[in-house]
Amino acid sequence: TPLRINSLGPGKYFDGGGHGLYIRVDGNGGKFWIQRIVIDGKRREMGLGSYPLISLAEAREAARANKKSQTIAETRARRTLALLQALMAIAQTGALK
Repeated sequence: TPLRINSLGPGKYFDGGGHGLYIRVDGNGGKFWIQRIVIDGKRREMGLGSYPLISLAEAREAARANKKSQTIAETRARRTLALLQALMAIAQTGALK
C-alpha cells in the first residue's frame, strides 16, 4: 500500500508475487521499482521506474508483462531448437537425399 511504501527505510523489499519485483529504497529516500529476470540464462535487474511516478499496481503489471514476454520467447526458442535438432538428425541419417 502507498502508506507502507512511504514508510520504508533503505534496502530492497520484494513484492512476493513471483515475478521478481521489488522496490529499492536508497539512502536519500528515493524509491525505484526493479525486476529480477533471467535473460539468455543470466539474471538481470531491469528498472521499471521510480515510485510514486510508477504505482505498485503499474509496477506489478509491467513485471507480469515482462515475465509473460520472457516465457513466450523461451517457448519459441525451445521449439526452434527442437525443430533444428530434428532436421539435423534426419540429415545425418541420409533421409533427405
